[in-house]
Amino acid sequence: MKLQKNSKSRKTQTASDSKPKKAPKIRADKALLHPQSIKEVRRGHPWIIRDSYTAKFSKISPFIIGTDKKEEELALLIHDPTHPKIKARVWTFRKPFTDQVGLFNGTLRDRIYAAFEKRAVEKYLDNRQNVFLAFGEADFLPGLKILLLKDIMVFQYESFFWEKYREKLVSFSRKAFEKFYPQIKLKAIIREKRESSKSVHRKFISPKSFRPVKKIVIEEFDVAYEVFFDDLYDLGIYTDMSSIRQRLQGLFEKSRSVLNLYAYTGAFSLFALRCGAREVVSVDLSPEYLKKLDRNLKLNKELDPSKHLSVEQDVTKSLDKFCNDKKEFDLIVCDPPTVSSDKKKMTSALQKYTSLLPKMAKTLSPDGKMVVILNTHSIKKKKFEEHIKKIISENKVCKGLVLEKTLGLGGDCPALKIFPEGDYLKVIVLKKEK
Repeated sequence: MKLQKNSKSRKTQTASDSKPKKAPKIRADKALLHPQSIKEVRRGHPWIIRDSYTAKFSKISPFIIGTDKKEEELALLIHDPTHPKIKARVWTFRKPFTDQVGLFNGTLRDRIYAAFEKRAVEKYLDNRQNVFLAFGEADFLPGLKILLLKDIMVFQYESFFWEKYREKLVSFSRKAFEKFYPQIKLKAIIREKRESSKSVHRKFISPKSFRPVKKIVIEEFDVAYEVFFDDLYDLGIYTDMSSIRQRLQGLFEKSRSVLNLYAYTGAFSLFALRCGAREVVSVDLSPEYLKKLDRNLKLNKELDPSKHLSVEQDVTKSLDKFCNDKKEFDLIVCDPPTVSSDKKKMTSALQKYTSLLPKMAKTLSPDGKMVVILNTHSIKKKKFEEHIKKIISENKVCKGLVLEKTLGLGGDCPALKIFPEGDYLKVIVLKKEK
């Protein structure tokens, strides 16, 4: 992966990479990389994972020049000693790296402009108010995602390296936004850092005169949703699923009855109602999520609430009841949490499908379809597909289920082939044949 050559729209980026203007003032230390890291970097992978070699990295240098045993310089890395797993990420392969350190601000500006321009050209904001203006490694901004929610910009740090460049990020992003989205007046910028798998820390950082808000209302494909900035974990809608919903629109429009398992705040449920479903059932164990779903439903006056039912119950128990009642649905959407707990044991989403899929098959109408989702970078697409096919082959009740198509990240959330960790979203559409 040659970071500066991967996009035809990056002419300004490569120009700033190539001609040093002045000697760098920022520290960049050389460091020997682990043999496996060397192999991965040479094939273009952007991450340096924690190992005995990264333990010897300088604790104060924001940049690392990765080398091999022969002291050949391989890549300029941005350094994050605070991250528990990913200690550095590739910034550029362009030499000389000492010059590239001095050109960092200009390169950062050009990459932000290129990412924003790409989304403007694709016109994602024509039919939704939530869009990723930049998507980490796929936009050559490793460890940084920039999300727009109506008129509020959110910097999502996956590497806390970026906190050192907060002022530059704000300045470059505001100017790029004004250039490519002049029709929207940006109200605020938020810095979001994930403290753990269970919580995030959000802080309004610009402008100072803006009074922080707890929530706003956005629209996605003519459906309104509340977004919550005071929630410790979730914003209330997953924007990386937006392009999935759009690509599945035809399927939703053909489905009269829809079952949404692990419904969260109801994006798929409300989308189904908007697409004309006569009956939508949303199942989730969390009363808080279902309250937010009901509030979202009330925001959409054109949607008929009598066509929707919220079920606060364990998904397995709900499916058992539907099976006993011989209830059938034209479309079933299942997006289980990556890892769930029943207080006695932890169960991964992949394991969960072993028991869920046969029950879902029993409640699927003739010619019905399922959308089964896996949201983790630790399991590859092929393994997910093989697991689903294995379940189907081993369960008579699944007879007739065939894989129709697969989907993944796309649109404003691109994925890199060389970077499977970034391609975390896997979607399989199954159809039931007679």
